[in-house]
Amino acid sequence: MLQSLKSRTCALLAGATLALAACATFVVSASAQTKEPIKIGFSMALTGPLAANGKQTLLGMKIWEDIEKRWDHPTATDLEEFGPRKKNSREKMFEVREVERDASFLRRYLTEELIRELNLFEYKSRGNDQVVSRVADKENWREIKETLIQNVGTATIPVIKVEDSDYANSRTLLLKHHHDGRDLQLEYAEKTLRYVSQLWGRDVAMDTVLDGRNTQLVFSDGKFALKKAA
Repeated sequence: MLQSLKSRTCALLAGATLALAACATFVVSASAQTKEPIKIGFSMALTGPLAANGKQTLLGMKIWEDIEKRWDHPTATDLEEFGPRKKNSREKMFEVREVERDASFLRRYLTEELIRELNLFEYKSRGNDQVVSRVADKENWREIKETLIQNVGTATIPVIKVEDSDYANSRTLLLKHHHDGRDLQLEYAEKTLRYVSQLWGRDVAMDTVLDGRNTQLVFSDGKFALKKAA
């Protein structure tokens, strides 16, 4: 009975915070940012009730189970990392659900051991083939984890800031995109600059990087154009 209750509690937590773990079955290409598509996969087979949304559900469940284990039966390393336990595992899990965001949940609680246990790997398309680019070994597990973190929650939203409200003394609004290795999708960039131009009432430009080159996106006189950045 107790084991059944614990299982239902873990399932409730995983379901209620599915967004925290909805990162193991997607193409790593945010809606407004793009790069050569990279996918995260498992070598573990998924069957039964986990099959439909299996990867993200499994990842979430494994993280919650690991939190439960580390708070009920902490190792010396766990105690060194998180300090003496002042809460039981159930209290800790509900605290995590309340205070953590998607990225911080993965950053704090997706461990090297879990990544290795699940055999997470990155793969991408090369022609008609799917090629594994990283596996969960000593050299690559951190990169796999960072790929997941970069593509959940607000990490999927490009960071764009106002650089100048009178660019080139023309009242053009200049924006700057913080490029983190993912290029903007031009379709979304054009729509964004169009809407900003409507709000600003004048031309809008944005500095970014496309294909490794400094580029300025411009929306002027109702038209979208790409220029070499100044």
